[in-house]
Amino acid sequence: MNKKKIINYFFIGIAIILFMIVQYYIFKIDVFPKKYYLMFTGIEIVILLIAIIFSFLKKKVFFIISIILSILLIIINSFGIYYIKHLDKFIDKGFTGDIVNLSTFYLITSSNNEIAKIDDVTLDKNIDYYSYSINIEEAKEKMGDYLYNPVENLSDYMTGNTESNSYFLIDKLNYNIYLDTNTDVVNSYKIIYEFDVKTIEKRNFEVKDSYNILVIGKDFGGRDDFNMLITVNTKTNQVLLTSMPRDLYIDAHGYGFKESLTDMFTMGEDTVVKSIEDFYQTTVDYKVVIHAEKLVDVVDQLGGVEFCASESFRTKHAKVLTYDDSTGEKMYVKKGCKTYNGIEILTIARERVAFNPRGDRQRQDNCSQIMANIFKKVASFTTLTNYTEILNSFDGLYVTNMNKNVMTIFVKSVLNGNSYEIIQQHIGGEEYKVPLGIGRWIGYGIVPNPSDHENATAKIKEILNN
Repeated sequence: MNKKKIINYFFIGIAIILFMIVQYYIFKIDVFPKKYYLMFTGIEIVILLIAIIFSFLKKKVFFIISIILSILLIIINSFGIYYIKHLDKFIDKGFTGDIVNLSTFYLITSSNNEIAKIDDVTLDKNIDYYSYSINIEEAKEKMGDYLYNPVENLSDYMTGNTESNSYFLIDKLNYNIYLDTNTDVVNSYKIIYEFDVKTIEKRNFEVKDSYNILVIGKDFGGRDDFNMLITVNTKTNQVLLTSMPRDLYIDAHGYGFKESLTDMFTMGEDTVVKSIEDFYQTTVDYKVVIHAEKLVDVVDQLGGVEFCASESFRTKHAKVLTYDDSTGEKMYVKKGCKTYNGIEILTIARERVAFNPRGDRQRQDNCSQIMANIFKKVASFTTLTNYTEILNSFDGLYVTNMNKNVMTIFVKSVLNGNSYEIIQQHIGGEEYKVPLGIGRWIGYGIVPNPSDHENATAKIKEILNN
């Protein structure tokens, strides 16, 4: 066998190997519709066969064509492996396996207590604990064998034990919320022990033709600022978006009192999910929790995202990643469409005061538009130049218990050209002063309008059961 034949067969062999690797990843991620897969595979097989046949012909021109076709296939499949492999890794990370949740706990005592810090808990006293702390039973188990005393009224306890040497167990989330409004009292205490509690949440592997997804958007402190129930029917190709104001005041599941959605986060995501299920008399099949501060990285990696304002407005919030709006620049958003960078998109998404009296409803609409525009930009060919950076920027943006099959079925449906009817509805109501934060303060809550509630519940059931 001459040298030219060896070179030719070498390139053909590499092309075949890369083709097989691409086939493996295409089958593994399972998002491409059958018609596109067959078309792509058919074209590659034809090119590969031509390259093989031409390699056996004696004329030099056929040898050159065979080499060119083999190199072309090597280049195409190398790019395919690169992009599909990273997509496969991204899908596996977000939609497979159990979900690990961490809760941080503090053991605090009076600033006057001579104990400054402890590494291992060896106390000779009982431990009081905040009974509404998330994962409190797991935290008590990790602390060890003590006599635990439940505390339900956090404000009364914190103000009444500033001089006491008692020990108090509380989760970081509720501690920080209390710290925001009671700095002087908290300064009377010190943290002597800090630890994490890890809980495992099983992924929901059920696959349905119709289902509900609860989307929760969290701000910097963990509050639920954005809440939307998405009802999907893959048989009728309908998607219902049910927007809820963050201050919607509804029954907190298992607690025996009402709470606003934005303050319910201190009770844990399970409470939010079950409360929404109770409110709409339905089942939340999957949840997607989005962390707002990570939105900045995603939008910047995308080179900005378009936002279309129906009217001009000036934001109350500044272009900052904190609650302190005094240090940053405010935004003037002009009516019309424009591409904005990450911090600008986040500032627009946070804004509601500029739109009063429909503030929260307009913010829900703006967030819906922003999410849709982000996904449109991700799906465009302009993202290929920094493909891996964009996928990496999604790390930490969201956590979901949705499984891979549900996601791939929906993506396949869209790629097959199925046009989904998007239906929007809103829950409105009257604003009243009500107890919030598990009764720790008085603030404004939106009591839902009965007719809105009834109509929204009926529409959700209609879409699910069509």
